[in-house]
Amino acid sequence: MPDWNNDTFDDIDQLFARLPTVEPPASLKRNVLSSLSAPYIASSAAKPAARRKIFVQGLLTPRGWQWLAIMTGIIFFAGSIWLGSSLDSSGFLSLLGEISGNLGSLGSSSYDYGSALFGAAPWAELAVTLVSLVLFMMASSITIDVKAQKPINFDQAMLRKR
Repeated sequence: MPDWNNDTFDDIDQLFARLPTVEPPASLKRNVLSSLSAPYIASSAAKPAARRKIFVQGLLTPRGWQWLAIMTGIIFFAGSIWLGSSLDSSGFLSLLGEISGNLGSLGSSSYDYGSALFGAAPWAELAVTLVSLVLFMMASSITIDVKAQKPINFDQAMLRKR
């Protein structure tokens, strides 16, 4: 019973506290479970071989997304090393270090520094690395999501218990 002297209870709380409890109909659980879609409820009589493969976004099987994540992870690793060596050999890192050392002159000649950085950037290596990173993140996320989607098995004994 709630404490009626406490200010946290308002009129609505008092009305709900006085309502009698009502038991739900016996067929409510059966009606809710029968309205769920078939992939989420598998009967215990269904054979495991009869289950359909889950296709994510209609493109690949879960195993295909897993292989795509592995391959793009390897490409991202190699592309990162390639990008790092290209940044060093093109003079981009030394130019960036020189800019950070002369921050006072950055305001007066920011266009010159920006055009020099833009010209020294290895764009092909950067594009390969960023595309492989995006593909790796997408494929690994889909792989994790597919692994988490397991169909729920309900049998008649479980339904009768509840």
